[in-house]
Amino acid sequence: MAAFALTVLPFGGGGESGTTPSRPGHRPAPVRTSAPKPHSKPVPAGVSVRLSATAEVWVCVLDDASQPLVDGQILEAGAEEGPFRSGSFTVSFGNGEVTMLVDGKRADIAATPSPVGYSIDADGRLIELSEAERPTCT
Repeated sequence: MAAFALTVLPFGGGGESGTTPSRPGHRPAPVRTSAPKPHSKPVPAGVSVRLSATAEVWVCVLDDASQPLVDGQILEAGAEEGPFRSGSFTVSFGNGEVTMLVDGKRADIAATPSPVGYSIDADGRLIELSEAERPTCT
């Protein structure tokens, strides 16, 4: 009987052209990939406003395009609106019975039974408005 020699070739990927068979004892270098970066939403430009009524209060809030966000609504004690984000705001309250957070910081709202209004710029600064300057949401 004749003896046959069997030669075992490394698995080479199905005969693809351009593949190089592995050398015995040689490990291919690991493929390095960068760690996935967490997806974060870009923070929109502008300022944020959040309202909380401490008693019944009429509220009008306009964004920087003069679009009503709170359209002349009466909020009951404990009611909350927002947060809203815009380049600036114009707000009007029927009285001072509201807590307003501007970029998470409590704004100084006059404790008054009379109507008050404010302009809030992109830096979060409040400017008190005269009666003629206050929005009416009508």
